[in-house]
Amino acid sequence: MLSLRVLRNTVRGTIRAHPPCNLHACARALAGFQSSAVSAAKEDSSKPKVTHGHDPSFIREMKQYKSKVSDLRKVFAEEVAARNRDVERKIKEKRERQMVHREEVLRAKSERSVQRAAQIVEEVKLAKTRGEDERKARYARLVRSEQNLSKKKARTTALLRQESVTWIEPDQLQSRIFQALADPHAL
Repeated sequence: MLSLRVLRNTVRGTIRAHPPCNLHACARALAGFQSSAVSAAKEDSSKPKVTHGHDPSFIREMKQYKSKVSDLRKVFAEEVAARNRDVERKIKEKRERQMVHREEVLRAKSERSVQRAAQIVEEVKLAKTRGEDERKARYARLVRSEQNLSKKKARTTALLRQESVTWIEPDQLQSRIFQALADPHAL
């Protein structure tokens, strides 16, 4: 019969050699193994001792332990796979949110650019009309200034013609001097 201490040490050695996946699984494995080890120890007291080789109950307990550890590893692998799927799902959702956000940003940016283009077209139209208005105003000022200049020239010409009647030409200068000397009051 194996003592409980030897059985525990064997279980501990097996746990160290093939550790369960996490602390909770280790505690479950130990609890299950210890309860079966106690029942095996009770059974061993009624059976005759085996002096050579391994005790069949020990082998049976080890097989049960290995199957429990294998089951725990499968459960842990499933948990890890589920956790990985969850992480991948979260990453995928985050990428989708980022993609949607990026599309919204690009849509808003394109809308702003369309609005800006429309605004630029309006500004160009205003600038053209303003330029045309300025050209028309400049042309009107030019026409007025030319008209004023021609009126001024006409007035100056008229004044010069009025005064030119009293002017004395060089060929008449001699005769006028003699007239003035002869009749000073007429001038």
